Amino acid sequence: MKRIASCIIIVSLISQLVFCQTQPQGTGSSESPFQVSTPDELLWISMNQSEWDKNVDIINDIDLSVLKSWDNEKGFMPIGNKNIPYTGSFNGNNKSISGLTINRPDSSYIALIGYAGNGAAIQDVKIENAEITGFFAVGSVVGMLDSLATLANCSATGSVKGEKGIGGLAGRNKGSISSGTANVTVYASRKWCGGFVGINDGTVSSANASGNVSGGGGAIGGFVGLNRKNGLISECFATGNADGVDKAVGIGGFAGIVDGGIIKSCYSSGKAGGASNVGGFAGGMGLNGAEIIYCYTNGSVKNVNKIVNFTGGFIGSVIGKIHSCYSTATISASGGYMGYGGFAGVALMEDIKSCYFDAKPARAKNSLGNNKNHENITRLKTKQFAQKERFEGWQFNGDKENPWIMPAGATSPKLYWQE
Repeated sequence: MKRIASCIIIVSLISQLVFCQTQPQGTGSSESPFQVSTPDELLWISMNQSEWDKNVDIINDIDLSVLKSWDNEKGFMPIGNKNIPYTGSFNGNNKSISGLTINRPDSSYIALIGYAGNGAAIQDVKIENAEITGFFAVGSVVGMLDSLATLANCSATGSVKGEKGIGGLAGRNKGSISSGTANVTVYASRKWCGGFVGINDGTVSSANASGNVSGGGGAIGGFVGLNRKNGLISECFATGNADGVDKAVGIGGFAGIVDGGIIKSCYSSGKAGGASNVGGFAGGMGLNGAEIIYCYTNGSVKNVNKIVNFTGGFIGSVIGKIHSCYSTATISASGGYMGYGGFAGVALMEDIKSCYFDAKPARAKNSLGNNKNHENITRLKTKQFAQKERFEGWQFNGDKENPWIMPAGATSPKLYWQE
């Protein structure tokens, strides 16, 4: 077909820069997707809103660093927005899209694909060395994934920052995400930031995050900032650190706040630090039927307040269901240990069953803060974590329904999908 190119010339006192937009081969149909192989072809997709319902195949590695100064230093224009979402099929074919730079701090739905609407299918996208700044719903691959949209087998490295709803791979998810990896440094100046997804209202499975996360306000997690009523996260893990700045609250090695929904068969191993509602796995829970089941943490927890409150090895504050979970996290406090619990800082309106913790240090010997204990949370010695008979009420079946296993030589239980 005829290839169409258009160039926009930006003249400065020093130099003249020419950025071309070239229509890629193909029609964008399912039979003939756009074949994108260069920065100018991907730019053409982003600048032509009438093509945001079309199908795209990335067929070569693409270096987008040449577009860093595009649009008055704002960089790449996201594909799709709230008014005109992207609804096509976007296949990255595991080709590298490197040097993606977006600097739009006053705009929401910021990522390579800003807003993926119902029907969008994104797969095998590989973002490398991104530098992305936005306001709300900011990610590397997708800013917003709507309820009938899917994202599969995508990965990202780089940095993402904004005010709220900031995630290493996705800013906000209402759809379905599977098999993703994010090694992204994430920062939110206000709230709701996670190493993988900032706000989750949908499903996420078989994904992981390893980048460090920090933010002010609250709901800061190594994997997810805020999990909401319809959110389901399963078989995922986080290894990065979660740090609350400016006395932020609700910080967890895996989840900041589990306001509702279910987190199942997941673990964290990073550091979590903040002023209140701090936990090795989750900072706190909400009143919308939140559940955490078959999860563990072996990271560390630090409370930076002089008056320590709502801080635990596994979770800061419990308002919901926690079944068959454990913590071997190390706890430290600048203000003493009265407000610390070996497992949870405080438990209110809770449903806790068959949970365990190792007191690290020994001063955190009570399962709850303020020298309180819970009848369904048991303290074990370090060596006892390798003895599965110590875990009363657990079934070591090694499947989706009962995921615990005790591999030979293991010092504590693991999840079957880790093998």
